[in-house]
Order: sequence, then structure tokens, then C-alpha cells
Amino acid sequence: MKGKTCNLIAKMQRHGLHVERLDSQWSARTGGHQLSIIDQDGEAIAIHVQRLDERADPTTNYYPGSYFPSLVSAMRYIARAKGERA
Repeated sequence: MKGKTCNLIAKMQRHGLHVERLDSQWSARTGGHQLSIIDQDGEAIAIHVQRLDERADPTTNYYPGSYFPSLVSAMRYIARAKGERA
């Protein structure tokens, strides 16, 4: 469940993340990953995680990262990648 963007941003901030806005996307960097929430009219329509060392390559149709059904699952993924318990 995605939910209202403002609620997800507040949750990220409660976990100590500094959230920045760029157009219709909110993002925070943590543990070598960028966690992004794509917003449309106040609703989170996508939650995406990408490693900071990965770059898109449109010539080969490679777009790094993964989409998640919820903020909790995205944060658990980052925690596992960092070797922490979520």
C-alpha cells in the first residue's frame, strides 16, 4: 500500500532520513541507496530504490533499481543490503 505522499515523507523523516523534492519526486539517500517516492496529486504512485553507484543507460534500455509496493518493504530492502536488521 502506497498512501499519501505527506505520510510517507513523515515516516522517512522519523527514521532520520533527509528528504528532498525534485519536481514530482521526493528522495532520500541512505546506505548507498536512493529511495524515491513519485508523487501525483498528493498520492504516492511509485516507490523506487536504486543504488547510488548505478546509472541508467538508455542505449541498452537499462534502468537500474527496483519498485516496491510499500515504503516498509523498500526500507527493509535497504536495511538488508546494508546488513542490518529491519
